Amino acid sequence: MTKMIEDKIDFSINNISISGTSIEINIGMEDYSKIPLDTNSNYEYCEIKEKLKIIDSNNYIFLDEFFILQTNDDFSLFLEKIFNKTTNENGIYHIYNYDENIFDEVNLLELKDVHYYSKVLQTNNISLEYIEKEEIYIPPVFFHLWRKQVESYTIKDPDFKEIICSLRYLEELFSLIYIADTTTFKKNKFIFTIHGTDDKKVFKEVAWGDWTQLQKTNYFQIYSWENNKTNENINKSILLNIVRNYFLNKKNFNTDKGYQETLNSLLNIVIKGDVATYYEQKNKLKEEIFTIDKMISESKRDILRNLLGLIVSIGIGFYGIIFDKDNFSFLSKNIPLMWLFRFMIVAVLFFAFTFFLNIHEAQKFYDNTKDIYTDHLLLDEDDFISMIKRPKFLSKDNIFYLLILITFLLILIFLVNNYRYGSDGWINSIKSMILFIRIYFGVYI
Repeated sequence: MTKMIEDKIDFSINNISISGTSIEINIGMEDYSKIPLDTNSNYEYCEIKEKLKIIDSNNYIFLDEFFILQTNDDFSLFLEKIFNKTTNENGIYHIYNYDENIFDEVNLLELKDVHYYSKVLQTNNISLEYIEKEEIYIPPVFFHLWRKQVESYTIKDPDFKEIICSLRYLEELFSLIYIADTTTFKKNKFIFTIHGTDDKKVFKEVAWGDWTQLQKTNYFQIYSWENNKTNENINKSILLNIVRNYFLNKKNFNTDKGYQETLNSLLNIVIKGDVATYYEQKNKLKEEIFTIDKMISESKRDILRNLLGLIVSIGIGFYGIIFDKDNFSFLSKNIPLMWLFRFMIVAVLFFAFTFFLNIHEAQKFYDNTKDIYTDHLLLDEDDFISMIKRPKFLSKDNIFYLLILITFLLILIFLVNNYRYGSDGWINSIKSMILFIRIYFGVYI
């Protein structure tokens, strides 16, 4: 049953406090009577103090988001309440909808999620100050789905934004507990570590309750990737080693944009036989990237070198004709200079053709390299594309050089017309320019 929007109650964190794992809220009798509380749920209302006390309930989530915000300095208290909620066997929760003042029935958890998560954590080295290891067996998907549900509500107060950050923080934090082979919690701070061979290791520190942290990380997506691959009957220990090797080879806990493609490539290599092969391939691919960059760079240098030679030729041509003719005028008709600049137009067109030919060769080299790495060496195609982009004729870098060629071409057209027609050459040059632009852009008016 959906309540009318006018029944919406304006909850504020200033009116909410916690007492142990219970939540207390200052609320008038009129607003209290609007809340559709189940008669079987644990709550007490004091009319004299106008205070509602919500005692722990495993299958209800009512103001628990505000409870989380107030445990930012007490991780054990947070676990005491939230862990009990994940013992709900059917995974169905009644989440309070702040907009419509109803309880939405949502599936946040499945038994297999708890089993999958706890089985891995049992093999991890986890040391928690004054906390039992089993109390953190809370799958990150629980917080992820909880956050998604709360995000679907439209409340816009500042507390709501902080609630979203806290739930996002929790889904990332509990994903990190899963990914790291060693987790230490002491003095309100987590230290996550992954150990490799030859004393290689990476670590990350995360303060408990600093909800602004972990807002741009992808640990939950990596956890989900592994979970999905496990559902495809791939051994989870292999997947976990792939993830940990990914961070070890990065030498930090950061994720790049192509992390999922990299993990898929690693998985392909593992299925074939050897994890180290992937990193050998990436090192070789760096050489291929250098080769392609070198091909394009040499094409650009050739343009500048050839244009410089053209400028020198223009200077020599002018020099010879000026000193060969007594009354030389730059604006007068001159057939030898006209032919000189005509040949130079051909030269510029040849430079442009050569440049496009070199880019085409670089594209062919890219396509062949891509086929080798993706078809024969099992590198994931998206992973390859994320590391090296296909050369383009009209890329941002190339446009500058193409504009130089076009500018030279236009100048030469002006000079040819000037020395062919004399004083009328500029008019003919403008006509030639308009014709050139029409041809270049395929516009025939």
